[in-house]
Amino acid sequence: MYRLFHHYSVQLTFIAFLGIIFACGWALAVRAQTSDTAPIFRFYSENFRAHFYTVSVAERDDLIASDQNWCYEGVAYYAPHVESSTTTPLHRFYSPQFQSHFYTISEAEKDGLIANDPNWTYEGVAYNISTETDNSTPLHRFYSPQFQSHFYTISEAEKDGLIANDPNWTYEGVAYYVDSGPLQLPDMPCGREVQLEDLGPDISVGLDEYTRDDIREDGVTITATNAAFNIIDRDDDVVATLNANTPVEIRYDSDGNLLALWEDSSALLDKFVTLAAQNPHDATRIIFHTDRKDDANDSYDEFRGQMRMHYSKSVRRIWLINILPLEQYVWGIGEMTGTGPEEFNRLMTQAFRTYGYWKIVNSTRHIAQGFIVLATPDNQIYRGYKWEDRYPRIREAATDTHGKIAIHDDSVILLPFSSWTDGDTRYYGDGHWSSQCNTDPQENISSIFPYLVGVEDPWGKHPTRDTCDLAVGGNHMVGISANGALNLAGDEDWNADQIFEHYITGGTLTQQY
Repeated sequence: MYRLFHHYSVQLTFIAFLGIIFACGWALAVRAQTSDTAPIFRFYSENFRAHFYTVSVAERDDLIASDQNWCYEGVAYYAPHVESSTTTPLHRFYSPQFQSHFYTISEAEKDGLIANDPNWTYEGVAYNISTETDNSTPLHRFYSPQFQSHFYTISEAEKDGLIANDPNWTYEGVAYYVDSGPLQLPDMPCGREVQLEDLGPDISVGLDEYTRDDIREDGVTITATNAAFNIIDRDDDVVATLNANTPVEIRYDSDGNLLALWEDSSALLDKFVTLAAQNPHDATRIIFHTDRKDDANDSYDEFRGQMRMHYSKSVRRIWLINILPLEQYVWGIGEMTGTGPEEFNRLMTQAFRTYGYWKIVNSTRHIAQGFIVLATPDNQIYRGYKWEDRYPRIREAATDTHGKIAIHDDSVILLPFSSWTDGDTRYYGDGHWSSQCNTDPQENISSIFPYLVGVEDPWGKHPTRDTCDLAVGGNHMVGISANGALNLAGDEDWNADQIFEHYITGGTLTQQY
């Protein structure tokens, strides 16, 4: 399922806006905007179930300032700035009855509407459209008899999603060709200030560990695929600004220094180097492609947010680290695929978020290495952007539960979960930690984790393995039973809150941000 700018969708939050605008591929950045093109601004009205497009900055600003019916969605594409021998006029109509606009380059269609359809008022030329199709992007046109309006998009994903999933819209083909140009996000989407903290606090994730000799000759190559980015030193000073698709190689040099190399330049950097979006508006949509350490991780080599190479003198190791908002971290968690029941997905995304939040607040174990959570089963399996893109229902569930974490006595809790149990979960002290089978359970409530109490779990009982087999397989059987929760959500029709309250004694799921 695509998350589209649907004409019947609820008004988008900025968080959804960032994700959708990237997923739909508006900003392919085929080439940079030139002085010959002008941005075309896109609005959506939930009340009118229609989109509106304008080249006029004054019209854009007036709608943003004075008309709450319209939500500004940013720059849709670019069109020729001036009329020339290689342009044709785009005609604009408005219907008070349908409360929507219509655009066409067809003189016959324009003349037919003027002559035969009193529902539409001709408003003149909206802007110019290039007649040259070389190196241009097709703009697709849809019509909805139900909404009595047209829709236009350059996004192939948005086009394919509507064709596959929404019978309200009929695809009418390519309307004309435009310049996709660079992405521009609004400073005040729908009249709201951009609040990147809506995505939660940043979390730093250790991805790969290297010895100094591992990357002394051949380093780790990192490339931002969709936005310009800065190389930043440990003092937060910008060393260089590079365009998208410019690779940077990071090597270990000597005396705790890292060497960054790009194009014909290089820089020696003390202890660590950070790669981050040059434009703050790109901070949550930039994607970095990385060389991973081993073949097992080759499929999951793209990450949102920031990338960092960090040398730790205490252990003489270099870590590849991903730093990103907690919400986007949850989108890329590889502990599930999101193909289960909706309430199970909702429960588990809250569990993932809670664990990450607890680590942010309490964990110091990996601080010397420059991060707080490992992208392994030791903490949580994190796969990054490719996992998010492959399994979009994880993100859907995370969006539904946005900012919700588990607490006990007003404090975030450590929320463990395991795949299977032997029919009962365990008190925290009786857990099968370190993959060892606990043959002497005490059944005492932990003063530190009083919410981790053993409960009956027939829904999560493994069909063939006994207690010690499960323990050796990494099932500590404390907290949430994943397969138990899966069966409760599916077969028993429990919601996320009911499942949580069964497994976590005295805990509550609460909006944290």
